Amino acid sequence: MGNSCCAGDDAADRIPGDVQGPADQQDAAPKGSALSLPVAAIGAARARAPAQGAEMVIEFRCLDGTTVSKAFRSRPLGVDFDNTQPIVVKRVKERSLAEASGVQAGWQIAGVNGQDVLPMDFAATHTLLKVATSLLPEANDRPGM
Repeated sequence: MGNSCCAGDDAADRIPGDVQGPADQQDAAPKGSALSLPVAAIGAARARAPAQGAEMVIEFRCLDGTTVSKAFRSRPLGVDFDNTQPIVVKRVKERSLAEASGVQAGWQIAGVNGQDVLPMDFAATHTLLKVATSLLPEANDRPGM
């Protein structure tokens, strides 16, 4: 089972923010998880118009163990991943923002907007990605950041 973080396709399954999750997964992280965002907070974030100049910074752990941060200012990002924690990039879509920024398959998502996600469970990390991505404006032309 795979996920797509702002992949830009599969419109029938796309949720606001373009970060996709399993059909049976709720918008909020399970109680007791490292991150617990109520459904109302996610809805409020989605209701806000994406701000010009908004930015999401994802910290990746590369295959060689180094870390690199990539800033995204629009969506979709163009990254696919499985429903596992840590989240590992399974595929980077051609002509996507992720490809233009140098993201590579095999990299782990280690942080989102300065928050360490490695100790979190998958649902909490996925929710954090959905909320952060939903605040970005949609890209008019790809690749562009």
